[in-house]
Amino acid sequence: MVSQILAENVTKDTGALEDEFKKRVHFEVEQPVVLAHDEKVSSYSCKGIAMYKVPDGILEKLQRSTQDKKFETELWSNWRKLIGYYSADDVAELAKEFNDATEKNSPKKDDLRAELAQVVGVDKNSDFNLLMGSVMAYPIAQRNKEIQENANLLQQVLKSVDENTKKVPVEVQYTISKIDGSGKKFKIEAKSNSDMLHGIQNVEALQSAALLAELPPVAATQPAKIQAKSVEAQPATTQVQAVAAQPAATQPVVVVAAPPAAVPIQPAEVKKPETKMAPQGSSETKPQTAMPPEPQKVSIEASFDCAKASAKIEKLICSSPETANADKRLSATYSSAKAKSGDEKKLKTEQLEWIKQKRNACDDAACLVKVTEDRIQTLSR
Repeated sequence: MVSQILAENVTKDTGALEDEFKKRVHFEVEQPVVLAHDEKVSSYSCKGIAMYKVPDGILEKLQRSTQDKKFETELWSNWRKLIGYYSADDVAELAKEFNDATEKNSPKKDDLRAELAQVVGVDKNSDFNLLMGSVMAYPIAQRNKEIQENANLLQQVLKSVDENTKKVPVEVQYTISKIDGSGKKFKIEAKSNSDMLHGIQNVEALQSAALLAELPPVAATQPAKIQAKSVEAQPATTQVQAVAAQPAATQPVVVVAAPPAAVPIQPAEVKKPETKMAPQGSSETKPQTAMPPEPQKVSIEASFDCAKASAKIEKLICSSPETANADKRLSATYSSAKAKSGDEKKLKTEQLEWIKQKRNACDDAACLVKVTEDRIQTLSR
């Protein structure tokens, strides 16, 4: 049961990949130690080591990626899309494919539009200008950070792989308690370090990405996304009995190079984006951490003069190109809605209410961009 609970924690929130993951993810709990026994409620608190076996051939596929650049590009591109975090280059390439399909009136254009709209966070029926504007406002720095965090978790797991058994030790704590007087029914609760479980989820996504990269071009399809979720490491438990020593973990044969941070999308790149998705392989034993490139200087223009920003929300709007761009587009959308509205007073009241209840409640750029994009969609209907 403990093994099953851990496996379910890895496979949850993985959308279309759930069944695929369930076939592969297995844990074996070893070295159990009873930490406490409560006779009143007939419960046992235990600690042990759950062994996770990495997918067959994954280390060999990573080794191949250091020698085959085409496979390397496909591998990491698929992996980023599977975990739900598209890089700037991924978005630029997708936008280019959509543009080309639209110009040629290809049957693929609707599917590409839907995918692009989902990635940049707008309705798939949004007009072309809004869709392309959202591509320009894609939160590059945030996505790069999320990609890097997932790459680090992936590396953390693969660095722990035992070279002989191809298994990874994961510390687990669990409680077994009776739920009836007969002693035939028990309740089991288990928990482990969420970083390790999320890292294992990334390993499984990498295995699926490798399988996709090996498919013939015609047969390959767009991979389904894992639903993005926050990663919170559980604090280490110090006031417990020491558990039996974990198996000595040796360094894996191959090194995982983190996918590179993508460069900001410039307007011209929507038509002709540069493709720089392939991560740089490394022959060193210690994994390298890819750092984002030096950001280009970008002028920030909101719907007002940012040089005169004084209020907290005004400074937040002017804090990044994404927030400023969203504010500028909202202003244009509001003006257009105002011109078409049959009840201008009502529209103004609703806008002021949105500003007070939604916009001004934001404390960070991600929140501000989201609520602004939502408001743009509402006004565009």
